[in-house]
Amino acid sequence: MHRLREARRRYFGHLEDSDVQYDAIPSAHPSMEICKIAKDTNASLIVLGSHGRTGVLRRLLGSVAEATVRHAPCSVFVVREPAGPDF
Repeated sequence: MHRLREARRRYFGHLEDSDVQYDAIPSAHPSMEICKIAKDTNASLIVLGSHGRTGVLRRLLGSVAEATVRHAPCSVFVVREPAGPDF
């Protein structure tokens, strides 16, 4: 959540805090829940973090960011985590 707040300040600093909603989504299908909340609240932008996994790890673990980008009712801004060791 902290990284998302930092990214909001960096890229969207001109927005008022009252224009921004922060949520953690505890769900078996987080991308579906994110898209539902965005639709229900008439969101204009979704900002979410990504681990930036590729290859086998991404296939095994899936990608909430990718699924959200594909199905969101509005624009999606993905903040990638800084590069680290590949596990």
